[in-house]
Amino acid sequence: MGFWMLLIYLVITFSILFILLCISPHGSGPIAATSRVFFVHIPNWSYSLTIKLLGVEGTARFKYYAMYIFTEPNPFFQMVYLALSIGGYTIYYIYGFPYIPNPYVQEFHIYIGSFLYFIALLTFISASIVSPCIIDKQNLKYHLELFPYDNILYKPSDCSACKIQKPARSKHCSICKFCIGKQDHHCIWINQCVGYSNYKYFLAFILSHSLICFYAGQVGIMILIYIIQNDKLLSVVFIDKLGNEVKGSWIVIFQYMLQRLPSFVFVIILCLIMGLTLGGFFVYHLFMAGQNVTSNERIKMMKLEDNGKNRVNVYNLGFWKNINEVLDAVEF
Repeated sequence: MGFWMLLIYLVITFSILFILLCISPHGSGPIAATSRVFFVHIPNWSYSLTIKLLGVEGTARFKYYAMYIFTEPNPFFQMVYLALSIGGYTIYYIYGFPYIPNPYVQEFHIYIGSFLYFIALLTFISASIVSPCIIDKQNLKYHLELFPYDNILYKPSDCSACKIQKPARSKHCSICKFCIGKQDHHCIWINQCVGYSNYKYFLAFILSHSLICFYAGQVGIMILIYIIQNDKLLSVVFIDKLGNEVKGSWIVIFQYMLQRLPSFVFVIILCLIMGLTLGGFFVYHLFMAGQNVTSNERIKMMKLEDNGKNRVNVYNLGFWKNINEVLDAVEF
């Protein structure tokens, strides 16, 4: 794979990840329109195509099995995460650790990196097992008193599925099949909603993974630089597929390292991309937490603004009090 082709792949991959993770399809502007391509238009086109190929009955059966992982609680994406996470660490252990220590990376980085990875796994487990705050008849009174109705986004009403009054800032999740207190969104990676009582663990989850990805990417680059210096690759003459001699340059060396250590180089690149993506995602959520706004509320507010209406956020207590509310929240 050539350098420029790889760069194009990386730009496209990062752009798609950014749009999928950080951009609402309900907004306005060209980026939101691109998000609608993934979340609205492509699903509609796919449905129309399967109708033509499989018919109505066949499409219904295919849709049931294909959408099961997205519409029903299941550990599919948790297993995908564990496969990527453990697989990435294993590749690092096999191909990266043998080059440590070296003049650029001291031995303690093995232990610091492994410790940070262990912490990241703990945050994943915590975010996956701590309840987001399921509302039922036993704790309904507490949640009705927790946040007042603003009579704009939230007005007194009943949940037709749970048969209880919906507290302000709650939302019934069609996947979890429960009303969730201060529901932010349903996260497929932790197989449950992000809500009132587990939001802080979700923030720790994305922050810790952003840090370990950046850390692993930086250490990986230092290892590659050591290999290049130790093997004197900048002064080596390479032979291409046609048998021509090619003088060592950073682009040629990069192509050589892709062939020599493909899985390790791939993990380094993936770590840098995911570190940047998750870092942006964390800043986005920290900004919303500082304003005491959930993703669900942000989408509703954007719709109000599109209709020329304004809304005063009665839940905004100031940045530090808002953050403290997130950190102090526990399930009741």
